Amino acid sequence: MKKFVSGAVLFVLFLTLIFVIFSCTPKSQSDINTNTTDASSADTQESNTAENQTTQEARIKPDLPDVTFKGYEFKIMYRGPDSGVWECKDVYSEAENGDAINDAVYLRNKTVEDRYNIKIKGIPASYNTISAAGIKKSVQAGSNDYDAIMLRQAELPALVTSGFLYDISKMPYIDLNKPWWDKNIAEQLSIDNKVFATTGALLISSNNACNVIFFNKKLIKDFSLDDPYKLVGDNLWNMNKFAEMCKNISADLNNDGVFDENDRYGCIVRADTSPAMYYAAGSQTTDKDDNGIPAISFGGEKDYAVLNRIIGLLADKTTVMLDGNFTGLLIEKPNLLLECFANNQGLFYSDFLQSAEYMRGNLIKFEFGILPMPKYDENQSDYYSFAESSNVSLLTIPVTSVSNNESLKRTGVILEAMAAESEYTLKLEFYKNALRGYIYSDSESSEMLDKIIKNKVISLDETYGWGIHTVIQENLSKLTPNFASSFEAALPSIESKMNTAVDAIKSIGN
Repeated sequence: MKKFVSGAVLFVLFLTLIFVIFSCTPKSQSDINTNTTDASSADTQESNTAENQTTQEARIKPDLPDVTFKGYEFKIMYRGPDSGVWECKDVYSEAENGDAINDAVYLRNKTVEDRYNIKIKGIPASYNTISAAGIKKSVQAGSNDYDAIMLRQAELPALVTSGFLYDISKMPYIDLNKPWWDKNIAEQLSIDNKVFATTGALLISSNNACNVIFFNKKLIKDFSLDDPYKLVGDNLWNMNKFAEMCKNISADLNNDGVFDENDRYGCIVRADTSPAMYYAAGSQTTDKDDNGIPAISFGGEKDYAVLNRIIGLLADKTTVMLDGNFTGLLIEKPNLLLECFANNQGLFYSDFLQSAEYMRGNLIKFEFGILPMPKYDENQSDYYSFAESSNVSLLTIPVTSVSNNESLKRTGVILEAMAAESEYTLKLEFYKNALRGYIYSDSESSEMLDKIIKNKVISLDETYGWGIHTVIQENLSKLTPNFASSFEAALPSIESKMNTAVDAIKSIGN
């Protein structure tokens, strides 16, 4: 009997243990009450999508040594508030203030500061003062005024050819193949396989320099037009489709027989952004040989076909509102084009991605979407987004900041650490909050943004001012299809400028 009681007790204890275990086990998704979902929780779930994806993916760590730098003040010059809309807001912040980008920058810098015992000092500069001439003066004096400079791309050539910038590809600890660096931009800007400037998560705002197409969702719906997002996804967003949709929407609203600022257009375009359509068609002006030496590639049959197609689009005054046709009125109303788009007078509006924030916060009262520039035709593999040199900020390292092995190592460690940290903090906020949160709300636009940023392109010729881009720009602005003759006339000057720059760069480090 005694033995039997002990067994019963053990059996009861066993059942109790099982009950406790199952009571403490987390419920499966099917066991959770899903009837409490409301609009608020749905919005929260959508806004956290990007963050969840980031946390679920394995975070790649930079290959950096466990070192500290005794409170060193790491000085970064960048385009400050006086640079207007092209301010580098992703470089420095004094304190948190509730703004997503500002706070992400502050926390990123604080993390790196604490990890390496440094102090990051941002040195804001105006559009004019962050110039090649000013930086040359500092370097020539041997002053270590800046450890890094977030330089305007247009200022790059004068510093590169004079040997004032260090080859980033030779920096210890900086790995340009890591995801936090824009490998494509580094390769496009390189000459003689030397990389004097690049961008990436550390300068996420450089993405704002990409040329894009904004579209009016209301007009798409009112006129039962094809869904532009679906066209992009189905590889049907090309110049022909773009022109077709423009014609379907244009109208002489006041029936006066003249297309002016009172009418509706298929597309509203500034002439200075029109060359972006050429690069979006997969065309370029130069390519490189196996040694990284650029050569002229412009002048082929497809190049002229693309440019003539663009001329055909822009020259139709009943379809396209081009700023060149409104020069007098633009003196009185400099924001005329954007105002017309805001007034539902344009299906498409071509501008930089940077404009999205201004449009959403200050002007546009309707829902708009964002698209990459159209492909040339369906045979083109990818969408490409041209970033003009005047608006792109790039990381550069003056040679004075890496004058010895200690400073070389320190600069490499700090910049790699900042870039890696940006990939998982600042970049996330750029996508999730700064853009997805209040510039646009639909999930399709976020997919478009991915396509736009993935294939940013620059023109090496445009950056260095050799002259081919100028030929394209001038003929598109004047709507004169004289590309071949203009190019042939400018060719001796183009070749001379290119050879001079290449020879200077080849001699660096030799």
